[in-house]
Amino acid sequence: MLNNTFFICETNQITSEIEKAKGIILNRNMNDIWSALLIEVKRSNLIIKSTDRNIFFESTIPIISETDFKVLINASNFYDAVKAFSFYKKIKIVFNENNSKLEIMGELKDEKEEEYVDHLKEPTFSHEEIENYNYDMINEDYTFEIEVKQKSLKKIINRIAFSAHFDESKNVLNGVYFTKDEDSKLLLVSTNGHRMSICKTEVIVEENVNFIVPVKIFNFLKHLMSGEGIVKVKSSDKKFYVEFDNYKIACSLISGNYPDYKSIIPKEQKNKSLVSLGILKDRLTRVNLYVDKSKKLVLTFSEFQLKLLGEDLITGRKGEFFIKNPNYLYDGADEVMAINISYFVEAISVFETSKIEIQFNSGNVLKLSEPENFDFTHLIMPMSLG
Repeated sequence: MLNNTFFICETNQITSEIEKAKGIILNRNMNDIWSALLIEVKRSNLIIKSTDRNIFFESTIPIISETDFKVLINASNFYDAVKAFSFYKKIKIVFNENNSKLEIMGELKDEKEEEYVDHLKEPTFSHEEIENYNYDMINEDYTFEIEVKQKSLKKIINRIAFSAHFDESKNVLNGVYFTKDEDSKLLLVSTNGHRMSICKTEVIVEENVNFIVPVKIFNFLKHLMSGEGIVKVKSSDKKFYVEFDNYKIACSLISGNYPDYKSIIPKEQKNKSLVSLGILKDRLTRVNLYVDKSKKLVLTFSEFQLKLLGEDLITGRKGEFFIKNPNYLYDGADEVMAINISYFVEAISVFETSKIEIQFNSGNVLKLSEPENFDFTHLIMPMSLG
């Protein structure tokens, strides 16, 4: 490797990619290699890698370079250094192997020559530490492979990710379950034990599908995807892999048995209502001002109206709001039930329809879906009325 090896890149572009790579790093110990980014220069491309040792991130951007090389550098320090040159359109980054430092310079251009001013130096990790850091996402025996539109995957993520448990100690509940239905359509399921999202896709899969993906990767993907183009999705018995645009992302699968989601879905609901989604969102916004820390929302279903009650038992504040015909239709007996208002608000926010169907049996799970369309179903367990 030559001394003073360098590359030139767009400042805004590298800053953006470093910020994304830095976002998944959990380790904050500056002297630990797992707080670092691996920077690889290969054939006029810059590959930025990061990991929390469960999720693996890789981004590729075009650069100007003459020599291939690798550098391992603390993510936060590198981001701060590059960010300091944000007023330059381009920067030059030089790797000096003799003193294990990256030197970052702003680039000023005139018609005759390039001039580099403003100069920062950041220490890098040793070559031996680079070898300890290396990971490989590609050389896996991927047995499950599909392609899906980014727009479709973003929609699925919006409908699924919010229902999973975000406490990583909850193991399988912290993941999204991939399986298939009786028609061989790919099915995604998530639950935190109190609510559940079930999303049927249009993807037909012939092989057996039975694995659990950490929800963290889906929340990460949602912010990365542009919504244009195709996403390649793969899975082995250990890893889940996604590739789109200039990104490659993988994660370790969650081991364990997912709950029997089918047993939770009611076979038949006696009580059915059809509610204007816009009006329901409006009433929930209002009643939420009166709901106390218990998050309890009381719903009273009757023939001519739906009543939403929020109450603060300590202060005595109470709010009652109503939805009536023609924005509310109901077929069933008069019923009163309580649910977590936060769960209800989050669930209805992912529906893209003018009306929402609410079904339930007395004292049983609340089922939300689009009228005559069961590709997406959300279930909410009731709370005690007492």
